[in-house]
Amino acid sequence: MSMFESTPGESIDVGGLRPRGERGKFPGSELEHRSNSSPVDFERLVAVQEHDLDRFGLAIPAMYARWMEETEYAFLRTRGLSVSLTDSRGRYGFPRTRVDWEIQSPARRGDQLRVGLWLGATDGKQLHYRFALERRDRFSRGDSPASGYEACAWGEFHLACCRFPPEAMPYAIPIPDLVLERLGLQLG
Repeated sequence: MSMFESTPGESIDVGGLRPRGERGKFPGSELEHRSNSSPVDFERLVAVQEHDLDRFGLAIPAMYARWMEETEYAFLRTRGLSVSLTDSRGRYGFPRTRVDWEIQSPARRGDQLRVGLWLGATDGKQLHYRFALERRDRFSRGDSPASGYEACAWGEFHLACCRFPPEAMPYAIPIPDLVLERLGLQLG
């Protein structure tokens, strides 16, 4: 089995995403977003700017990761959190352990993107975000906020809760209750 395939019959908690077909498999993931399949936990709009583009007028691939990361940061701020937190024991945060994304249809100059974020389950030390980037359809005239968007890209972030001692390597810790509470997550 190659690293791009999952075990047959493997059950994946997709929470708003659904299994992919045979095309474009990522390591350990067979997910593809479908619009409006479940409510997002957070969304923001992004305007594709000139500096986001390559010489052909297409969004630079790294921009998709940046748009997802900026959406994560905005989501955390709405919950009174940050990417770097401090408690009585020192500094802690959530470094990424894996980032995957697939561009389905490249964003172009002037596109308006809606970036949706879903917060996945936790095992007590890790978080999992799923993202869908949808482009406002240039030909749509729908007045509904849900109408006129087409899939552009999707992505996933896997994060571990880590303590960052001043002069030592980071190490994994259980996610503090305050963070779980503000994110609306429960263990078990």
